[in-house]
Amino acid sequence: MVGASVLRKSTFIECGKFDEGMFVGFEDNDFSITAFKKGYKVATIGVLGLIHDHKKPENQNDLEYEKQRFSNVRLLKSARYFEKKHNFKIWNEVTENWLKEKEKELGITSNEEIKENEIVKKKLAVVIKNLNNKTQEVVNNFYNNIKDICDMKIIPFEDIESNIVNLIFAIQNVDKVYIMDKDILDNLDEKQLDEYLEKYYLNKDEFLNRYVNNLEIIVKKKEAKEDKESKENNNKNFFNVKLENIKNDDDIRKIIEKY
Repeated sequence: MVGASVLRKSTFIECGKFDEGMFVGFEDNDFSITAFKKGYKVATIGVLGLIHDHKKPENQNDLEYEKQRFSNVRLLKSARYFEKKHNFKIWNEVTENWLKEKEKELGITSNEEIKENEIVKKKLAVVIKNLNNKTQEVVNNFYNNIKDICDMKIIPFEDIESNIVNLIFAIQNVDKVYIMDKDILDNLDEKQLDEYLEKYYLNKDEFLNRYVNNLEIIVKKKEAKEDKESKENNNKNFFNVKLENIKNDDDIRKIIEKY
């Protein structure tokens, strides 16, 4: 649901209405995600178009309203709230530049500036086999070493049912992916992906181009004594994998800063 939409009032209420944590901007996207998670279908009708004829402000009240609606800073705050809630990035340079052009178009150019310290840090997804007391300590120590340069999203492989499709969707909207144990990558079952694509009549090349090809995955190299040839050239070669010599947290920090 983006902008204009049709839904039952009872559904709107059941899904909690709009989240008031976002004053303006992205609340419709947020509602769509909530509705989808509750089992409702969210669809777009491509055969019908509506034009929102948004005129320039005609009086002072209109002007004040537009300043709030299209304020870069105000919308940024909503975007940050959304990103924290759903663990994926929605704000980018394209959005910011579009809003600046909209301000100029409506004659409401604001002196507000987005402060550098308000910009979201790069996001790293860390994939581990499972999360227990031991691995939680490892993850905490790792995060303390890199939290000044990026935010971190933890993905226990067991929690996503060790499924390649679930993994692909779980690592969307991040800048880099670090798979702590290469066995996770080696043991992915590509048949799960083929079955998913067949079920939803999706073209594999188009799916990989949209969801996989731009992902950058960092994986720790195995020891030389292992059968690296058979392991590294497996049927998951559609991932953009960078095998690295990682001995400690400082090594992964340098790698994050390098790419």
